[in-house]
Amino acid sequence: MKRFLLLVAFVAVGIGAAVAQDYKSYDDVIYATDGTVVRGTIIEQVPGVKYKIATGEGNVFVFDALMVEKITKEPPVQNYYRSGDELRYDEYGEVITRKSPLWAGLGSFFVTGLGQIINGQTNKGLLLMGGHAASGLLMYAGSYWAEGGYMGDSEFTSGLALLGLAGWVGTWLYSLIDAPIYASQWNEQNGFALGDNKWLKVAPTVGVSNTVATGTSTTFGLGATFTF
Repeated sequence: MKRFLLLVAFVAVGIGAAVAQDYKSYDDVIYATDGTVVRGTIIEQVPGVKYKIATGEGNVFVFDALMVEKITKEPPVQNYYRSGDELRYDEYGEVITRKSPLWAGLGSFFVTGLGQIINGQTNKGLLLMGGHAASGLLMYAGSYWAEGGYMGDSEFTSGLALLGLAGWVGTWLYSLIDAPIYASQWNEQNGFALGDNKWLKVAPTVGVSNTVATGTSTTFGLGATFTF
C-alpha cells in the first residue's frame, strides 16, 4: 500500500505542476473601485495597505488597498490588427479565429485529448491521449496480474490497477474541464463574443478583495458567466 500511495503522490504532483505552469503564464489584473483596470505583474503587495503592479510597457502603478475592488489572474492579451484589416493576428502573423467551448468540451467527453486538438493544442491533446491510453493499459495489466497471482505481490499489482484507474479517470476529467475553459479564455482575450455583444465565459477564478469591515479575503473557484 505504501508503494501505491507513493505512485499516486507522484501522479498528483505531476498534474499539479502542469496546472501551475499554465497558471504562471497568466497576467495579474487589478480592478480599482474607480473603474481603472491595470494588467501586468504585481511586484509588491502589502495586503490591506497597498499594491504595486508593473505593466508590460514598463509603467508602474501603485494602488491604495481601499481603492482595489479585486485582483485576478487572467490569460495575457496578445493580438493585433493590421492596417486596414479587420482580422486579428497573433505574434507570428497567423490569423486568430474564434474557438468553440461547446465542440471542445464534446470532443474531450468522447475522446480524451480531442478537445485540446480542436483548440489547436495538438501536443497537449496527444499527450493526454497517450496518458489516458497508458493508464488504461496499466489498469488492465494490474487487474490481470492481481487476479492471476503474477509478480508475487497482490497488494502491489492491485495498487497498479488502482493507479491506472486514477490516471485513466484523471486524464479524462482534466481534458473535459480544460478544453472548454481554454476555448472561452482564448475567445475573451482575443475579443471574440458570441454575437450581438453576448459573451460566454468559463474560467477558474482567483480573487482578492478588500473591505473596511472584513479586511482582505481570497477566493478560489470555477466560474461560468453569460453576458447579454
